[in-house]
Amino acid sequence: MATQELGYRVLARSQVPSSVGVSPARPDARPSGALSRRARLIRATFDQVAPSLWERRRAAAYYYEASYRHFARLVEPGQRVLEIGPAYGDLLAALRPKVGLGVELSAGMASQAGRRHPHLRLAVGDAHRLPIGQPFDYIVWHDLVGHLDDVLGALREARRLAHPHTRLVLTHYNLLWTPLLVLAEWAGAKLPTPEQNWLSMEDLRNLLRLAGFRVLRAGTELLVPRRVPGFSAFANTVLVRFPLFRDLALVAWFEAAPVPAPVAPEVAVTVVIPCRNEAGNLEACVRRTPYMGTSTEVIIVDGSSTDGTWEIARRLEADPPAGLSVRAIPQVPEFDYARHTTAGRDPKLGMLNLGKGDAVRKGFAAATGDVLMILDADMTVSPEDLPKFYEPLRDRRADVVNGVRLVYPIEHQAFKPLNFIGNKIFSLVFSWLLGQPVKDTLCGTKALRRLDYERIAANRIRFGDFDPFGDFDLLFGAADLGLRIVDMPIRYQRRVAGTTKVSVWRHGPLLVAMTLVGLRKLKWPRWRRAVARLIQGSR
Repeated sequence: MATQELGYRVLARSQVPSSVGVSPARPDARPSGALSRRARLIRATFDQVAPSLWERRRAAAYYYEASYRHFARLVEPGQRVLEIGPAYGDLLAALRPKVGLGVELSAGMASQAGRRHPHLRLAVGDAHRLPIGQPFDYIVWHDLVGHLDDVLGALREARRLAHPHTRLVLTHYNLLWTPLLVLAEWAGAKLPTPEQNWLSMEDLRNLLRLAGFRVLRAGTELLVPRRVPGFSAFANTVLVRFPLFRDLALVAWFEAAPVPAPVAPEVAVTVVIPCRNEAGNLEACVRRTPYMGTSTEVIIVDGSSTDGTWEIARRLEADPPAGLSVRAIPQVPEFDYARHTTAGRDPKLGMLNLGKGDAVRKGFAAATGDVLMILDADMTVSPEDLPKFYEPLRDRRADVVNGVRLVYPIEHQAFKPLNFIGNKIFSLVFSWLLGQPVKDTLCGTKALRRLDYERIAANRIRFGDFDPFGDFDLLFGAADLGLRIVDMPIRYQRRVAGTTKVSVWRHGPLLVAMTLVGLRKLKWPRWRRAVARLIQGSR
């Protein structure tokens, strides 16, 4: 096997000709050594099982045969087909492509595929940084979504390889099957894999749109993924078409086509970082903030820190990172830092009584950017993720971009169990209140345009001013104005310094109160109007 230190390797047994468009990695392509810890774990898992995977797959032959038949209905034979994550290459071969290229993360798996299907072209590479230059007619993702580090990034990479008539065909498992799949792994009936991403069909629709695709067709398949004589064929061809059974099927699938890339001008960005006692995080948070748009301004709003955070903020203001402008603003101007600061010591202060929401509003009032962002200083969300929030606003694909921590596997100890459960419950409630899906109401990372924020601020009196977090102030206001809120999955990491400022027992009752406010302000007027129309119509 010939190896090129470019982040990918092409199998000598099935060299890829130049006509396929495989090229040396782009200058920004990360080398294989730059894979995330999770990607390395996935690669090692499949390298280990590659020699014996065929025997394991024989037990699930019915599932794979049904999947291949479904893909064959969507992919026209005799075309240029790219499959990401082809494993043994059986699906790619079954599609009968004119040119078939598979890019596999696992070298062991790609080697096995090369032996089984020597007519196929196989390369080892990362779905997020493909060493390919020319477009394909079909791009196939079979059960790949759950393994990706960055689903949106990989979809954008697929969009790069699409011409106007390309079709992206992908499948993902139904989240309702998670307990059964976990049980199957425990019983040895399914290959154990690292924890997968939690993506609903609505999540995938949203990400496809953000990546520059439109969904042509979508649906579900395989109500019964095992051969049951006299029943499985009936269930998978008839029952699965009915509404209730359709929602219970194992496989969700999409066929999508690229849309023309919008031509949108770059705009100025302001990142507001509210903080209190974050001396161990603040400098890295600011220095890792990327340059975005025509200019990037960082405004640090300090909530009366006593551990030296304010001094770090002032130092960054005087000597900002290259390309950024930095301003430091005290949330309480009259606070005596000289008297209260003990550098290097965190007395574990909670949230200032004024709340984080007040700090955000003061930061936004001082901002000069056209796009306004909130980034918590605790580093649980990587600053490098901020461009994901900027691009949908620039391209007019969203009005408010809301961070979501509940899609990708969460680092150990990043979420306390009670916080996680509470967040899930409130997200369901607030999605209903807002009339659009919002999967994570309390993620601190959000972004919107300045003009829309000014409209929300002008309408703030309608909901009151008691939200200490600032999240519901923005979400309620955006929903009331009919703005489109778009979820953006991000990876949530545990703190490495400092302590959380949110208390379940102190702030939980406030969340209940805000739920009631949303019910009264958003739902009750609609119900009242509906009842009035009903009464009028009966007269």
